Amino acid sequence: MRRRACGRSLLAGFSSGQEPTSFAVLTGNFAARNAKDGIAIGKATHDSDLDGNRAQHNGDDGIDVGSASATLTANRTKRNADRGIEAVAGVTDAGANRARLNGTSGQCTHVRCG
Repeated sequence: MRRRACGRSLLAGFSSGQEPTSFAVLTGNFAARNAKDGIAIGKATHDSDLDGNRAQHNGDDGIDVGSASATLTANRTKRNADRGIEAVAGVTDAGANRARLNGTSGQCTHVRCG
């Protein structure tokens, strides 16, 4: 999915769902003011790339990644209720991810956020 905007959803803005999925690519998307996560990648989603996405003012995490085979690059999050990026151990941190002013003092898990 490329260059889409999603806002004010009662669930997650963008979600891979619970069904097994491979090669989910989210590039340049904007998720704001969703009731739950801005972008959610489930553990059944394999080999995902999240690159250059923005998530702000969401009701839980800006970006929530449950799959260790995901790669995160240059995503930006701010002012989400919980973490900017919550990722499971084993994800590939390709760098340049940023998080600030999110609700939890630990802005990100398992990726470095400047």
